[in-house]
Amino acid sequence: AKIGKRAFSGCRSLSELRLSRQLTAIEEEAFRECEGLTCLRVPEGVRTIGAGAFFRCTGLTDVSLPGSLTEIGKKAFGACGHLTSLEFRDGGRRGRSLSIRHSAFSYCRSLARVCLPDGLKSLGPGVFSGCGRLSCLWLPESARSISDECLDPPYVVCRTVYAASHARYPVCLGFGLEDLEEEKRPGAVRGFFYGLAHGIPGIEDHREGYVSFVRAHVQSFLPDAGKERAVLLFLIREELLDEEETSVFLDLYNSRGDLEAMAALLQYRRERSGFSGEGDLSL
Repeated sequence: AKIGKRAFSGCRSLSELRLSRQLTAIEEEAFRECEGLTCLRVPEGVRTIGAGAFFRCTGLTDVSLPGSLTEIGKKAFGACGHLTSLEFRDGGRRGRSLSIRHSAFSYCRSLARVCLPDGLKSLGPGVFSGCGRLSCLWLPESARSISDECLDPPYVVCRTVYAASHARYPVCLGFGLEDLEEEKRPGAVRGFFYGLAHGIPGIEDHREGYVSFVRAHVQSFLPDAGKERAVLLFLIREELLDEEETSVFLDLYNSRGDLEAMAALLQYRRERSGFSGEGDLSL
C-alpha cells in the first residue's frame, strides 16, 4: 500500500495520523504543509518517504522512523521548525541500507542532537543545513558516502576516520588523534573536549594522544577552558595551567559562582610548587 503524491497536501487542520502496517511508501508531498500534525510514528514496513512528504509541517515536534526505511527523499522533513525529537528505530533493518537525500531535514531549527542509525549508507548535501540548534550528530560505522556540504553541526561523533574527515569538530571513537590528518587534529581536540563535557562513552580511550597534543598547543585551547568547566578540569588534571592562568580562571569562575571549578582551581594552586597560595578566595 502507498500514500500517493500530494494525497493530503495542504490539509492544515489534520491533527492526527494513524498509518497502516501494510504501508510501504509515502510518496512526494503526501502531507506537505499539514501544519496541525504534532507527532508522527511511521510503521515498520515503510521503505521510502518521498521528496517533500512532510515539508513545512510546522507543528511536528516528534518523529519516529522505522528500521525498514531505505530512502528519505529530498526535503522530506524540510522546514519543520518545531521538530525537537527525531528517532530512528533499528528494528527490522535486516541489513538494508538507508540513504538520506538532499536537504531532507533542512531548517529543522529546533533539533539539538541526532543519532543516525546503523545501516546508514549515504548523506546528501545540506541534509541538516539551517538546523541552527543542532550541536551534535552521531554517525554509525556504516556511513560511507557523506557530502562535504551536509555536516553543518559542529560536533560529529565519528566511528571511522572517513567520517571524521568531513567534520569540523569530530568526536573520534574507536581511533586516535594520530589517525587524522594534521589539519583535522585541532578540531578533533575540541571534539574531545565536547565529549568530556557531555559524558560521551568511550571518549577517553585515546586520552594519551590528546594530552600530548594539548600540551604542545595549550595556549590555543585556553579559551575553551573558559567556556566549559570540563575542559578546565582536564587542564588542571594534566597540570597544564601556570600561576597567572590559574588566577585568571579563578576570577572568571568566581564571577559565575561555579563552586566546583573554584574548588578545583584553589586545590591546584595549593598543590603546585612555586604557587604562593596567597589571595585564595573563600568558598
